[in-house]
Amino acid sequence: MRVGFFAVLFASAVLLGTAAPLPNPMKGPATHAKWAEYHRSEAAKHAESARQFRDVAEIHGNHAWMAAARGYDNSSDVRLAESNRKLSKEHADAAAKHRNAAKWHSQQNPHIIWSPSRRRSIEELD
Repeated sequence: MRVGFFAVLFASAVLLGTAAPLPNPMKGPATHAKWAEYHRSEAAKHAESARQFRDVAEIHGNHAWMAAARGYDNSSDVRLAESNRKLSKEHADAAAKHRNAAKWHSQQNPHIIWSPSRRRSIEELD
């Protein structure tokens, strides 16, 4: 019972921590080398989050299996395991996107200034 409570508490803390918007340090133009480093660090953060969510999903999956074996209701652990697996996959996908972006930036001339494309308003163009 205590383990389940702390697992849910940990999972909710992780969810709240990942939902907080973080400032983007890469606003504006920068060299390809800086963009590559930024994407590598973001990929590492997402990979770590994916691992944590996968571990929590495994814990809930084990709790669900043990509860079912004992004849108890395991629906909450099943839902939590599925939710954490989904979050793990989302973070793994984000890590893969950042790794691909870092790879692209590392293949470019590292000293050239690059800025991501953005939409411009008509007022800005006048």
